[in-house]
Formats: sequence, structure tokens, C-alpha cells
Amino acid sequence: KQMADPPSIFVPALVDQCGFPLQLLDEDRGELKTGLAFSWSGDYSQLREITNAVKHGHSVDWTDVSERCWLHEPVQDTSAFVELLSVCTSPGKVLEALSKENLCDLLKKSAPTDALYIARRVLSNQTHRNETSDFPNPYRTAVWMVLLYEEKIKGLDDLLAVMRASEQDRAACEVELVEALRWASVNMRDMIECAVQDDPKRRDDLLVTTLKQLSRRMMARAEPARVPHLWIGIFAPLLHACLPSSASPLGERELVAMVAIHADDSTRAWPGCVQALWSIAH
Repeated sequence: KQMADPPSIFVPALVDQCGFPLQLLDEDRGELKTGLAFSWSGDYSQLREITNAVKHGHSVDWTDVSERCWLHEPVQDTSAFVELLSVCTSPGKVLEALSKENLCDLLKKSAPTDALYIARRVLSNQTHRNETSDFPNPYRTAVWMVLLYEEKIKGLDDLLAVMRASEQDRAACEVELVEALRWASVNMRDMIECAVQDDPKRRDDLLVTTLKQLSRRMMARAEPARVPHLWIGIFAPLLHACLPSSASPLGERELVAMVAIHADDSTRAWPGCVQALWSIAH
């Protein structure tokens, strides 16, 4: 009778340790996707110390950092936090270690360069992407920061690229963007006059272009009821750009009609003709 193989209690397992691996006599798990590691345990309130530890290869337990420090002492040094994000191999875990309120504050109150860096990391790592509460909402705040400060964005496709929209989930990202802009139109009123570096005309031109393109996408997908969500709050006055003009004799007649027909309420910020059309439709 053939004997069973003896248990492999002497197969070595490696522990990830700064500088060199530590070898233990442990049962072989057969794969290297997960393993043991020693985590750095310094002063979590000192971002520079954490950054230096990460630079030197130490592992950091971000859950421990969050529970023992950041949830009780919110991060306030934006430049130090941006430096930390720049050296981490898993910036998404660092962002998730912050409270949602703290992350929103960093996005809204930082200098444009730092706010844009954090916003791009929030979107690329899809941090709190599935958050449904109106406030705080870091993902939607990040979308708004990118619209305000990213000069390379020229329209809808560029914005979706920053959101990492693939061909497979482009439709879902477009709906998310509609909801993010609807949310921003109501909750970001305090950011309409933002930092000195902001160019109001560039911002308005980009918003009009993006709102028009996204409205057309919703109509093409037979979802016209979403179109009015894009032209409310601080975006309502921008609907004037959709009326006939010397540059565009026909204007955006179908878009304007969808706004008037499907909007739940009218607003005084709309052009008078749109308000009248809404009254007729309702």
C-alpha cells in the first residue's frame, strides 16, 4: 500500500520585510499572490515620516492608519498628502483610508494643482465610485475638480478618458457623469467662483460643450428624461448657448425641446422661450 505524502511543514514561506525577506518554516501555500508582511508602525500623524517609510520599501497598514489616526485627526497638509500619493504603489488604499469628509475637503480647499492631482487619483482608482449619498461624495467632487482645473480636457471624450471609461462600460460612465453633473449643479455652488488660476470663460465653454455632447448621447440612447438633469442649478443659465444665434442659426432645438418636455420644474435662469415652452408642455 502506497503511503501518503508527509505534510509539508518544512516548506519555507517568505515574509516581505524591508531590505531583505525573512524566511519562516511554514506550510507551503502553493502560490505567491498573498503572503505575510511586517507593517511600518511609526507616527501616523506625520505624513512625511509615512512617505519616507514607503520610499524605503516599508509596508504600511492603511486600515490601521485610518482607524488609529486619520479618522480622528483629518489630514490637512495637502502638499504632503500629494507627495505620499505619488510614491505609493496602491494610492487607492491611501485614499480610502481617509474619511469621505476629509477627502472632499482636500479636493475643494487645496490649490488647483494639488486638487487636480488628488481628483485624478480618485477617478483613476474609482474611489467611492458607488457612493449614492449626496454629500459627502468624493467621486462626484473629483469630477467637478477635473472640469474646473484640467486644461487638457476639451469635451466629453476627454472627461470619460480621465474617468477610465472603457468601451464596455462607457454607457454606464456616461450615466454616472450625468448624475455627477446634476449633483455638482446643486452642491458645488460655492465653487462657481474658484481659485484665481481658474479661467471662467474656458470653464464655461468646456461646460457648454460637455453638456451639449452628453445631452446628445442621452437622446441617442433613448434616455431623454436625463437631459434636463444637465441644465439645472448653476448650469441653467448655460442653456442660452443652445438657442439660435448668428453662429448657429438653428441652435439645439431638439435638446431645448427635451429639456422643456421632460423637466419636472421650470427655472427663471432658463431663457424666457424655454420657460414658456415648459408651461405649454406641462
